Amino acid sequence: MQGIINHEELLVKFSQALVEIGDALRQTRLSASLFQTDSMKDAVGRLYAHILLFFQSALKWYRAHPFERAVRSIIKPYDLEYKETVEQIELCAQNVNDIASAANRAELRDMHLTIQEMQREMQSRDQKLLAMQHELRQSHSNTDDSVSRILQVAVGM
Repeated sequence: MQGIINHEELLVKFSQALVEIGDALRQTRLSASLFQTDSMKDAVGRLYAHILLFFQSALKWYRAHPFERAVRSIIKPYDLEYKETVEQIELCAQNVNDIASAANRAELRDMHLTIQEMQREMQSRDQKLLAMQHELRQSHSNTDDSVSRILQVAVGM
């Protein structure tokens, strides 16, 4: 009876592990495509290695004779044979997320610094533009004064 319970538990936990692996792979694909750094490549490689180890063990169990599966589920239940590998997959997936999060913060900081620099450049251009407008008004005012004097001299003659 214990073998049947362990066998059922093993199947449920296999299913849960496969769902977790699918979720991890979906998130990892996005993170790996957005942040193509050496540390990300290493983290993804470790994740894939642990996933392959899990699938290798699962395939060995699946290919075994039904009697052997029942015996193995008693002798080596899920917690003894697969749990550590699944936990490593979870840790590796979290590491990928952590690297992506750190890279995202670094990009955000770079964007902030770029925006600050652009604001300084715009302020500098605005100041130069104001100075040019002031000079133009002065030049225009001087021209108006000169024209007025010329007209006064011409009319006074």
